[in-house]
Amino acid sequence: MSEPMNSSAYINGCRHNYSMYVLKNRAFQTISDGLAAGSRRLLWTARDGAKRKSASLAGETMCLHPHAEATDIVDTLAKVYGNNIPLLEGFGSFGTRLKVDACGAARYTSVKASAFTKDVMYRDIEIVPMIENYDGTLEEPAHFLPLVPTVLVNPSSGIGIGFAADIHPRALKDIVGDQIKHLQGKKITEPGITFTPYQAVSTARSVAKNGKTRWHFEGTFKVVDPTTVKITNMPYGTTHKDLTEKTLIALMDSDRIVDFKDNSVDTIDIDVKFKRGQLSKFKSRVELLDTLGLSGSVIENINIVGFNGERLIVEPTYTDIITQFTDWRLTWYVPRFERLKELLLRDIQRHLDVLLAIKKDAGGVAKKTENRQAFLTWLTSVGVVDIDYVSALPVYRFTQAEAAIVEAKLVEARKLLAEYDEYLTSEEKRRDLFVTELKEVVKKHG
Repeated sequence: MSEPMNSSAYINGCRHNYSMYVLKNRAFQTISDGLAAGSRRLLWTARDGAKRKSASLAGETMCLHPHAEATDIVDTLAKVYGNNIPLLEGFGSFGTRLKVDACGAARYTSVKASAFTKDVMYRDIEIVPMIENYDGTLEEPAHFLPLVPTVLVNPSSGIGIGFAADIHPRALKDIVGDQIKHLQGKKITEPGITFTPYQAVSTARSVAKNGKTRWHFEGTFKVVDPTTVKITNMPYGTTHKDLTEKTLIALMDSDRIVDFKDNSVDTIDIDVKFKRGQLSKFKSRVELLDTLGLSGSVIENINIVGFNGERLIVEPTYTDIITQFTDWRLTWYVPRFERLKELLLRDIQRHLDVLLAIKKDAGGVAKKTENRQAFLTWLTSVGVVDIDYVSALPVYRFTQAEAAIVEAKLVEARKLLAEYDEYLTSEEKRRDLFVTELKEVVKKHG
């Protein structure tokens, strides 16, 4: 009989288990597919590619997702100005340049899996590892098998017990380019932050006091005349509301500018009026950027869940993610071709069965046989393996003309089988294929 557990040990054990559950299953993205559990469940439900009301998709996912209704996650995956590459294609209002989070009510908006999700997230979906859902009634994917480390594509954040994460986006072409370099044994140089919807690219990086990376950004402006500056873009990390309602209002209150006119709709277009002669007093472009609130920075804090949820990776570098993910993803080409080979061997056996049945005059026998069971018995007696498949064929298929067609298919299948075997035995060929598929991703989505 085990020793009774004291109350403190029991409570600490419960706290620990809950903490690990939150970290691994709710708060953070995984290195394997860049998704937290709620996002993964939504994309799994949307895998058929059908267009659904946002509320319907959230509702259909409830059988997998026990943590309340998930329309907020739908919005996050579909926001036009919240992602470099949205994983859901949205129909209706999913935010604007000025109000990123201004999404329409879920009963009025619709979504479907984006082209990127179909091509990248759902790649090799037939072999994704499955686990039981929360109540054991269904299965859900432990993770998808995207070709790229999608945790680096879109901005994400999370807060768990003792940990926080703020991951900033990179350009797909940069991520894929570094994957290809790694596969080819070349050195990787970490790129800057790129956020496509804002046309924002980091201008510099530094180390913050806490040792984390600080990325610096600049907005853009142009001097229209001696008293007018037009702001045409904000730095990444600054909202339109902060710029207009805080920075520019404060400049007016302190009499550093005369007025401003906000013409922004789909792009940033703000005219700032200075007193005559004031602009000429700025010593540099940087000083004017700082004054207008167009210099900004963000600190990156990368905390992500490890492969298969087995361990929590704390603060990996960009290079760590690229190299570890790429090496891991390369290993999945073996089960891909094992599955394809298994399916192809089944097809080859069926071709051989059809040829054998034609040789034994299955058409003539079928016409004379009283019932299907008797025909099945005869097929077994002559050596046909897949008797159900062959017995289901119409009689006209058991001809010499059909035999010629099947022979041609058999030749092609055996060529393909040899190709699969080459991929299974050669890591070099698998690497080359990975590189080819990565280049296709950039060509289509980069």
